[in-house]
Formats: sequence, C-alpha cells, structure tokens
Amino acid sequence: DVAFSPNGDRSKDRITLVPRTNNEIGITDFTVEILNENGLAVRSFGGRSRLQSEISWDGLGEDGRIVPEGTYKGLLKINYANGATVEASSNAFVVDISFPTAELSSDFKLFSPNGDGQKDKVTFNQSTSQEESWLGEVFNGQNQKIREFSWKGVAETFQWDGTDEARNPVPDGLYSYKLSSVDPAGNRTSVDITNLRIDNRPANAFL
Repeated sequence: DVAFSPNGDRSKDRITLVPRTNNEIGITDFTVEILNENGLAVRSFGGRSRLQSEISWDGLGEDGRIVPEGTYKGLLKINYANGATVEASSNAFVVDISFPTAELSSDFKLFSPNGDGQKDKVTFNQSTSQEESWLGEVFNGQNQKIREFSWKGVAETFQWDGTDEARNPVPDGLYSYKLSSVDPAGNRTSVDITNLRIDNRPANAFL
C-alpha cells in the first residue's frame, strides 16, 4: 500500500487523490470522503459542476487533528442532473507517523586491525525496529564513505575489521559509523558513533 506521514517533516506529508470520470457533462456536485478501516468518513471534500483535477489531503480529520495511524481509502461520489449517482473507491493507503527506532553502541572506540589477536575488530551492537531495510555506513575523517552494509527487517550486531569496500585495510585515523532507515511513509531515523580511531602503530619499549 502507498504510505505517507503527515508529521510536518516535509517528507511525504500529503497524499494526492485524483478524481476521474468518463462523463463530466451534467455533474451537479461531487464529494470525496476519506474513510477509515471501519468505513467511517474522517474528512470530506466537495465541489459543484465539475471535478477538481486533484485533491491533496494533509492527514487531518474534520477536527483539525492528525488521524490515527492505519489504512484509509478515498470514496468518490458524483451526482448528475438526471438523477444518476456514481461511486468509485481509491486503492488503500496508509497513514504512518512512527519513526524507525534504533539503539547503537560499540565495544570500544580504539582498535588495531593488525592481526595480532588484540582488538582486531570493533563490534557494533545494533537493536532496531522491524523495517524494510537498514543501511550501515562507515566514513573516514574527511566524511568520505568507505564501507557499506545493509539488512532487511532488523539491523544485526556485527564486527568491522577495519577494511574498505574492496576489503583493503584502511589507514590509521578517525572514523565514524552511521545506521539509518527510511520507511515507506518517509519517516527517517539515523544514529551514529563518532571518533572511532584505528591505530596500528607498534609499541616500543626501552630499558
């Protein structure tokens, strides 16, 4: 189903309904009702003589408040001067104002992926809501993306071994990791870990 999120974040805040008929001659009036899952009208639009080219709904009910999350559809009713009435329903669409949720942490921020068995990998602990997809991105100190991971459903905890997309070891320096998701209604969530440091310099001792 088509989804939108009337939460004021400027991403899919409205849905557009397009009334159509093959006979616009003799129209006296028309209405477009937004029906909830129980078939009750939560918002109504209307006009006379001719159909509007499109109707943009902002997710507000007749009381001026955002309607509850759920599945809705539009119902078009057209009345003609000869007494005829025709109706047509739109496909179902979803009102969804809930953002994806995510918790993110790492076991440490300083590691040395040099194969000595000590802090060779950093673990990203991820706990998320069920979504269509999640994207994990590693950036270097110049904010250039060097590695990408993806998951369907939930983002799983995993380990990064300090390599780039070509599996080459990255140089010493600062890095960051971002986990993000955008649901079908346009609700976006992102969390990140900054100041991850890779340091492979050998430790020297003198006596």
